[in-house]
Amino acid sequence: MEIDRTALSIHTLGRADGRVRAHMESIGAPVPSLLIAMAHVLLKRPFSFADAQLDSRYTSPDDLRRILDAHVRAGLLVGEYEATPLARDAATLVIENQAELITPFWRGADVSLVEEIVAALDDTELPAFRQQRDALPRARSEEHRLLMLLTLLRYVRADVHAAALARHGILLADARAVEARWRAGEAMPVRDAVERDTDASFLRHLGGRDGELLALLRTLPGEDSR
Repeated sequence: MEIDRTALSIHTLGRADGRVRAHMESIGAPVPSLLIAMAHVLLKRPFSFADAQLDSRYTSPDDLRRILDAHVRAGLLVGEYEATPLARDAATLVIENQAELITPFWRGADVSLVEEIVAALDDTELPAFRQQRDALPRARSEEHRLLMLLTLLRYVRADVHAAALARHGILLADARAVEARWRAGEAMPVRDAVERDTDASFLRHLGGRDGELLALLRTLPGEDSR
């Protein structure tokens, strides 16, 4: 999807830049780390295990607990869960590095359309979107603001995808296996039904502005980092 390509292109830029990865290695951050995806949240407030689950829906509770415990042992989190100064410095670096990289890359891009779409969203059934939106930091540039808002729209799609999985009787813990079987060439009608349901729900949240959004996304350079 175009929204994945554009929003995730920051990670392609970040890998090429290398500064965040080098810093994470220097402080002993676990792999995988929550310091990138949850950078905004952990700078805003302490977070709970349930908050972390919203950002790691397809990670089993046991695996997520192990990841969080590794962050505690590394001196990055205390309690359940508050960022230490070491973690706050790392999260701040993530945000500033992304702003520095995306600003020239998307120079002159117009953020107004995505601002309007996000402002009009009803967040009642969008918990991951709401969590990230409420933690948004000050944008370092208009291009950085656009990146953060497009990332919020990816969280909208994540929320409606989780709801679609539930409607079709697929547990979050089984979703990755279903996707892997489909990618391996197996016919998976239920997977196709979930994707159709997800797309329809996402389009409803866009309030009829999907054509405008797609046109904007196609003007933005970038490659999906996955």
